[in-house]
Amino acid sequence: MGSGVKKGFVTSLIHPRGLEKDTSWLSMLTVVCILFILWFGLRPKYWPEENKVRWLPNLHAIHFEPPAIAFVDRFTFGSDSEFTGEFTLHLAVTASTLQKKGFRPLLMLHDGNDSSQLAIWHWGGSVIIMNGDDYDFSRRLPRISVPDVLHVGKISFLTLSSGSSGTQFYIDGQQARETDGWRLQIPEAKENLRLILGNSVYGRHSWYGEFHGLALYGRSLSANEVEKQYLKWRQTSSLEGLDSSQLKLLYNFTKGKGREVTDMSGTGNSLLIPERPVILKKTFLSMPHKEIHSQSYWLDAFFNVVGFIPLGALVFACFRYITGLRVRSAAGVSLGLCFGLSLFMELLQGWLPGRDSSMQDLVLNSLGGFMGILLASFLVQLFRFRQPS
Repeated sequence: MGSGVKKGFVTSLIHPRGLEKDTSWLSMLTVVCILFILWFGLRPKYWPEENKVRWLPNLHAIHFEPPAIAFVDRFTFGSDSEFTGEFTLHLAVTASTLQKKGFRPLLMLHDGNDSSQLAIWHWGGSVIIMNGDDYDFSRRLPRISVPDVLHVGKISFLTLSSGSSGTQFYIDGQQARETDGWRLQIPEAKENLRLILGNSVYGRHSWYGEFHGLALYGRSLSANEVEKQYLKWRQTSSLEGLDSSQLKLLYNFTKGKGREVTDMSGTGNSLLIPERPVILKKTFLSMPHKEIHSQSYWLDAFFNVVGFIPLGALVFACFRYITGLRVRSAAGVSLGLCFGLSLFMELLQGWLPGRDSSMQDLVLNSLGGFMGILLASFLVQLFRFRQPS
């Protein structure tokens, strides 16, 4: 910005009706600033051309890499209405990498409410199993956490069994954790229950790895039964056979093709692999989900504030210069415009791939606009004080 433009900008703030010929540059600069913010705020971080879930026929597996998701839209336990809540879940999985930060979901059973979901996540090589949404463990809700479970390039056979006696977690047929008297719950919603593999319902937590087998039984299995199932799987790569009458779900990834994995349990829960990644649950103005100590958290916060400082200053200058509003009135209207623009972007971001609609971003954007207004007001007072009497 040249010295003449700087002088015109400051003069327009102090004498709002004295520079009518300079209206065009100030208006154009403000419009450019708004368009720049809209471009950065509304561009998708990625626009997925395809859902990166692919068949590995030689390994009897499906491979996940971002962006990726597979799901059963309406999960059912079949014709048996006497499901007691006891269950055993077998997963045979291989991790492609353990270096990505944050929670990476292996499997979720979700009924539309995060507080009742059943989730199996991993953080690095550790596996975390829980009901609900106490992700940072701030509420100290019960969970199972086991370190060094997953390994790159090696199949891990994981078993989760929960019933009246408690919950047990097994690795390769051997018990690794047991919690007496505490059991996990499968969400009770029958019409809205979804099974999601390799991602969350929000579509922003893609997993890296392969699924080699998945089975769900409608009862808890004993330690001896779990070990027998593991040995059988080692020999046949099949998770069927111990108690077929209680088998509610079975994917051996040997039947099915293209965009569908056949459920071999007979309950009809075919696994769908959409052509493009989908967001199963959209959020608007959500609370922050990132770890506050992470570098990305503070970097995003910095840009959300700094990006709106020029806008606040320019809009304030426009209202002072073009409309001739007093300082307080111009500041109030300018802050309202900054807030409205941020709200507009945050609402649209809830529909865009890879973007989050965040209450925190709305507050930080408004704070940046307010700081820009204060900066412009300070310049008014500074240069007015320096004007010769």
